[in-house]
Amino acid sequence: MDTKHTPGPWKVDDAEDLPLAVIQDTETGDGICEIGIKESRKNDEDEERFANARLIAASPDLLDALKRTRAGTITWGEVDAAIAKAQGE
Repeated sequence: MDTKHTPGPWKVDDAEDLPLAVIQDTETGDGICEIGIKESRKNDEDEERFANARLIAASPDLLDALKRTRAGTITWGEVDAAIAKAQGE
């Protein structure tokens, strides 16, 4: 199966001066998508949106971990790292 999405790794750029979090290609800095954040950045809804942004940014790592788990070519440390990235740790 061919990959049709932008290859990872991705990261969250928390643009302090903008009311959004940008998911970017780590290597090129190209934008993947944007998550709107309210101006205040202090409410629970914003925290949830940042958590969503982190989960989206971890998607390529999680997909890779699943594929490598199926193939039996991944360590538990690598699985834990993909999970930690998704959880913002």
